[in-house]
Amino acid sequence: MASKVDALAQQAHKYMQMEDWLKAEKTLQKALELRPSHSISLGLLVQLYLDTGQQRQAVKPLTKLYDARRDDMQLAQTLASLLLETQDVLQSHKIYSRILQVQPDNMAALRGQAICSSNLGEPDKAIGAFEKLTQVQANVADHWSNLGTALMGVERYDQAIEALEVSCGLDKHNVVAWLGLFNAYQALGKFDLAKSCAQKAIEYLPDEPEILMMHTWFERYSWPLDKVLASFAKVAKHPALRSSAFESSGLVSKEQGEHDLAIQYFDRALKENPALHNAAYERGLSLLAMARFECAWRDYLLRETATARDARIFKPAKPRWDGKEFDGTLLVFGEMGIGEQILFSSLLPNFAGKSFKTIVAIQGKLVSLLQRSFPELTFVALEAGLDAHAYDFSYPLLDLGVLYRPTRQSFPVAANRYLVAQQRPSPQKDGPTGKPLVGVSWRSVNPIFGVDKSMAPQAIIDALGSHSCQLANLQYGCTKEQIDTLNQRYQTPILIDKGVDLFHDIEGLTCLIDQCDLIVTTSNSNAHIAAALGKSVILLASKGAGHPWYWAHENGRSIWYPSVLVLQQEKPGDWDSVLVKLRSHLENYFD
Repeated sequence: MASKVDALAQQAHKYMQMEDWLKAEKTLQKALELRPSHSISLGLLVQLYLDTGQQRQAVKPLTKLYDARRDDMQLAQTLASLLLETQDVLQSHKIYSRILQVQPDNMAALRGQAICSSNLGEPDKAIGAFEKLTQVQANVADHWSNLGTALMGVERYDQAIEALEVSCGLDKHNVVAWLGLFNAYQALGKFDLAKSCAQKAIEYLPDEPEILMMHTWFERYSWPLDKVLASFAKVAKHPALRSSAFESSGLVSKEQGEHDLAIQYFDRALKENPALHNAAYERGLSLLAMARFECAWRDYLLRETATARDARIFKPAKPRWDGKEFDGTLLVFGEMGIGEQILFSSLLPNFAGKSFKTIVAIQGKLVSLLQRSFPELTFVALEAGLDAHAYDFSYPLLDLGVLYRPTRQSFPVAANRYLVAQQRPSPQKDGPTGKPLVGVSWRSVNPIFGVDKSMAPQAIIDALGSHSCQLANLQYGCTKEQIDTLNQRYQTPILIDKGVDLFHDIEGLTCLIDQCDLIVTTSNSNAHIAAALGKSVILLASKGAGHPWYWAHENGRSIWYPSVLVLQQEKPGDWDSVLVKLRSHLENYFD
């Protein structure tokens, strides 16, 4: 029997040398049927599977070998490494731990155990092991990059940067270290250092697709769009990065306001990887920007799972409402910023006359304003939380478009005033009588897109200065000293209502806006308040990154707010084209 099994093993070895893998595998399986523990046949079968890229199939015969030779630490290490590669992290960790019991100074096993600990959600153990590795083998770049990656996992970014910089210094071609350093700088908001990191990395690794992708992403604002897309196309040639490259191409196209092109790239990304919720959500934003509501809302619903930027601050304790009548209480809860909550509040009248009670949880500063505007509903501060016993079902305010604005035809044609301002004295109109009062604002404080949405106030005032009107400051965050500086340049001063905190006092701001005859503003919460009051608004809109989807317009008129005239840049950053349009429309308005 033994000689027959040995002969089969020898024959299988010859087949392997001839790369006749199928015959070799069948021959070895025949040998193991005769003698399941034949170590030579098991070893050859392991080698065959590894040589042909069948790592998972190699695990079973290698485990049999290990069970028969438990004291063979080299064999144990090979099995542990293979188990880690095939994602059986728990078994791998057990074997690495056993190796370290026998060989405490085995650095390869310590490294494997550290990686397992990291994958098993034990960051402190992983960091401790990687720190020991850097102490014992301080010149090994991979140890430092692994330590940096583990530190990033627990958001210890400054320490991670220190470790990753050491790794890059030891090995300028360490892809993991460069990518980690890039991501750490981004997480800390140090975008200049992140860009510098990308530029250095591309010098050392010009043909590395992950580095090229990182470099291209940071050059997307300085390169023409076609160059950016061509660079991402190179990355897309690598199967592992193809979906990410298509998604990035879509994001850049969307940032440039090229929504048709963006949708095409998002489609390609999702074809490669249907689980890319962020790509689907961003596609939804482009569809909304193009007023293609029939297709858009399905993707927009994915915003919670798409990005941390749009994650909900309130997690409802009760199930999602199915849109049907019921006996009980519905909680509608707000998300995102003031502007979005005011926008979607336009749909709240749909709950009047329902069989159930409706509670709306909204940002605290909006509660009194919306309670006055919609007295049939109950408003509470979102920040205060809500007892789970107070409602039966929940529904996100920002999902109401799915129910009540499913198509372009479902939008109102005429302006709809749905906010009700407080009645207050009007110090803004104490100036010359008969002159229209024009409220102006020019800046957004959005931490991501605020710069793109904002423009210099002088440009707006210059355009208004030739007309007989009174100007009222609506710009929150603008100091009296800044207004005084502007007033030194112009004959028509910008009035300030000292009794209104334009940022915190939404009621006062709303009342102030309601007293104006015309609002000229960039995209910020003032635009939403003015539009919800039914005021005539001239919106000075950017193109691309700073142009939110809800300013979708037809023939210059906002779809969501018909009283808003949208004057959009011809290309990103081109405020001159907007100012030309503004002067023309002001001539018509004042005439």
